[in-house]
Amino acid sequence: EVPFVIQDNHFSVVAQHQFPWWLWGDNKYCFRFLSSGGELRWWFKPHFRPDSEKRLKRDALVGHFIGLYGLGGKYDFQNKQKYCYQGEFWSTGLVYGYAMSIAKRVNLEFTIALGYASIPYRHYIPSNDYEILYRDPNKTGIWHYVGPTRLEVSLSIPIYKEKKKGGRR
Repeated sequence: EVPFVIQDNHFSVVAQHQFPWWLWGDNKYCFRFLSSGGELRWWFKPHFRPDSEKRLKRDALVGHFIGLYGLGGKYDFQNKQKYCYQGEFWSTGLVYGYAMSIAKRVNLEFTIALGYASIPYRHYIPSNDYEILYRDPNKTGIWHYVGPTRLEVSLSIPIYKEKKKGGRR
């Protein structure tokens, strides 16, 4: 997450990537999910204390925020031969959250996102040895979803440039 300021408004840009790619039970079970996305956040800044350069830097990504997000990816879920779906997806929407500092360079964030998701799906049937997947053309479609798209508790590492003291030597 990278903070920046435009006319006394505090913003940040977030990049996210998730990649659980698990396969177990001699290919009978699989949970594969790959997604990447980003957010633009606007931070509410209460002015209870006088601003100093040290305080602004320390509190750059702490407090309440709202934002816009977009993400996309692909998935593959399989439970033996009963539940076997794969496809791609994309989602966009609004984000609200709160972040608090738990260490010098680590924040704990609580986030909820509401938005739209388009999730095309394809059903498949694995062979008896689970090595070959046969696509079922009668069970394909697109699932459209509007509502909560993310509920998250995460660790965030703010990235900002350190200013060096003094001048050229």
